[in-house]
Amino acid sequence: MYFLVSIIKKSYKLLSNEEKQEIDNIINHLTAELTNNRTEIPLFYVNFNYKKYKTLGEKRSCVVNIHPTLKDDEYIKEMINMTIDYIRINYDMEEI
Repeated sequence: MYFLVSIIKKSYKLLSNEEKQEIDNIINHLTAELTNNRTEIPLFYVNFNYKKYKTLGEKRSCVVNIHPTLKDDEYIKEMINMTIDYIRINYDMEEI
């Protein structure tokens, strides 16, 4: 979503006021949906890709998306990586 927002911001100046309002409405709706009406904010989430797990191996099978505020915190990144490694070791990824 952040990628989409950055693209929109770059071309935002070229849009008419009606188009800007439509985009604002869409972004506000998406934000409300993704944050449970702004009461819950996802700090990070992990996606497991079974295809990548089978073809590239376990180290490239998970993608972590982390909140921009937390992205530079080495401790948090290390803890997330440790959690992912723990899951890979202790659970059968083919059953998940």
